[in-house]
Amino acid sequence: MDIRTAAQVASREDEGIVIPVLGPDGEPDLTGDPPEQTTITVAGTYSSRYRRALDAQRKQVFSRAIRRRPDSEDAQRQALTLVASCVIAWHGFTDNGQPYLCTRDNIMALFDKAPWVLQQVEAGMEDHQGFFKAASPNSPSA
Repeated sequence: MDIRTAAQVASREDEGIVIPVLGPDGEPDLTGDPPEQTTITVAGTYSSRYRRALDAQRKQVFSRAIRRRPDSEDAQRQALTLVASCVIAWHGFTDNGQPYLCTRDNIMALFDKAPWVLQQVEAGMEDHQGFFKAASPNSPSA
């Protein structure tokens, strides 16, 4: 393996891929007039963004473990925070007709209210081949 190839993997996953969001019924989630596909741009688990967030969590968990034992709620919150750190942008999310800004708190709230979106984001983060397809010059999304 050429080490430059390995570096390209993280670089492509840092750029992110656009995930078309499906509703709880598995149908495309469309918003607006004219209707457009709701999307989330997400970095992958090989990205430097993910690795920095994971490293920060490990340090935080270690310092907390010295003071008290983490519980299952802590673990779930940490997992959601890690996934949220990989959300780069989104399109089509609203709150009472107003744009729903892509902030850490709003991402966490979305994952809490719409677990099917969380599952799609997690799958996108793990779709390592998808990052290469998105970067291909022959790909329609490139």
